Formats: sequence, C-alpha cells, structure tokens
Amino acid sequence: MEVGVRELKSHLSQYLARVRAGETIVVTDRGEPIARIVPTPPPTLPPSVLKAIEEGRVIYKPWRPERLHKPIKMLPGEKSFADLVSEQRGPRV
Repeated sequence: MEVGVRELKSHLSQYLARVRAGETIVVTDRGEPIARIVPTPPPTLPPSVLKAIEEGRVIYKPWRPERLHKPIKMLPGEKSFADLVSEQRGPRV
C-alpha cells in the first residue's frame, strides 16, 4: 500500500494499526517513494510463551534499560552486603 506524507500525518494511528496487523506501507512524497513502514519481527520467545501471550495469560513487555533502577552508591567505610553475609557466616574452615 502507498500513502502520501500528508495523508500519513493526518491518519497516522490508522496506518500504524494496519502495520501492526502485518501490512507494509510505502510512504511517498509527490508520488515518489521515500520510506517504507514495516511490522517489527515477532519476539524470539519459546512457543509456549507466545501461546500464553496470545491467550492473555502473560503480558509481554520488552526489556528496556530505562526500567532498571540506578545503583545505590556506598559511602566510604560502609560494608557491602557480601561483607555482612560473610561476617554472619563466621570464619571458613
């Protein structure tokens, strides 16, 4: 399917829904192709997980680095968690 830039801007959500459904869209400017919008490949997950997603038993959220918590900086002289555990276990024999 081909669509002009102005039409694409006016109805972007509708065209993205078609791409999500598997359709490829060629964007044109004054009748000349300038870009192609294609669906992303499905995630490489095991078939059992993909089936669970389709059935609505699992919600798939791709990994994103911005979701990670920032590490807590230790103050000088503080003990790490590993140090505290070693202390509680006592000396190794």
